[in-house]
Amino acid sequence: MNLQFNNGQTVILIRKGSFTIYRPTISGFQTHAPYFAALVPTNSPNELQLGDNSGNGAMRYDLYVNSEAPFGGGANIVQLVNASRAVSSSGGGVSQTTGGQVWLDNSDPYFGSDFVINAGTGTPYSNYISFLDQPGYGLNPVFGANLCSIVDSFKDYVVFKPDGDSSIYVTLGRVFWDWSASTSKSGGVWSSPTYQVNGPSSPDDSDELPTWPDTMHNIGVSSGD
Repeated sequence: MNLQFNNGQTVILIRKGSFTIYRPTISGFQTHAPYFAALVPTNSPNELQLGDNSGNGAMRYDLYVNSEAPFGGGANIVQLVNASRAVSSSGGGVSQTTGGQVWLDNSDPYFGSDFVINAGTGTPYSNYISFLDQPGYGLNPVFGANLCSIVDSFKDYVVFKPDGDSSIYVTLGRVFWDWSASTSKSGGVWSSPTYQVNGPSSPDDSDELPTWPDTMHNIGVSSGD
């Protein structure tokens, strides 16, 4: 007997008997507006960033992932990004872009360690995830830079991996958000950024598995001017 799921996965049953399928849930979603773009550090800015260096204005949301005995495991987030970031001058410029595609943002999964969900985290099983992200782009990767712009959209997959050596992450839901910002330099001073932030959306109930053709890595900030 074969079971075909909507996300493309197939389970082959080779024995007769009864089995239980349980899907953990997401609850308690909370956002932390306002979100805003900032030039950092404040006194001598070298980066256009979402939020300041104290974390104010950064993208942040919280949620719980819940399961029940005996279905323990670990929760995490996989973040995908469609990014277009550029800084320019009268003589040219540089950019960082995914070319309109959706790539993995830095690492899979987002957090280095899973959030454990088992009998040690209460009954019913539950754990709290606090997500914070501050994407940005350096203002000075080219000499004489006078314009910086960013247009990013993100798709965050909330995933759960059951206990067991052969287990894989499954998607419990997705959170969407995006931001754009720009700043220009005149008379040696960068202007206060104009920006727009949309989301984050409440998690949906999609079981879509994240896929990506490439990985986007953070670019270090140059100290040049």
